[in-house]
Amino acid sequence: MQIPRPVHHEVTKLTKIHERLFVQDRFVSLRGLRAFVIHRICLISWLLLIAPAQESRAGETIDRVLALVAGQLITLTDVTAARDLGLVSADAAADPVRAVLSKLIDRELILAEA
Repeated sequence: MQIPRPVHHEVTKLTKIHERLFVQDRFVSLRGLRAFVIHRICLISWLLLIAPAQESRAGETIDRVLALVAGQLITLTDVTAARDLGLVSADAAADPVRAVLSKLIDRELILAEA
């Protein structure tokens, strides 16, 4: 008993169908892979853009609090501004920042009592 062999025309047709399905499978796989790669590239780019901003915020000193008097903060910027504008003199002290800070603390205490 012999198995009937398919006609050449049917073999070619089946082969073409299998090739088309194979190509479609590969295309779908490649499309998914491409989407994955693009997503990862976007994520890495975003992280690389954000990372320097986070580092600069973490290591950057905005201002130093030197004293808290009657609920009012006195910062290094306040002391420097008072000294530079001539509002308070340092009187040739060894540590001019400390001298100006002391005068600003006295001024805040007087204002708090009034």
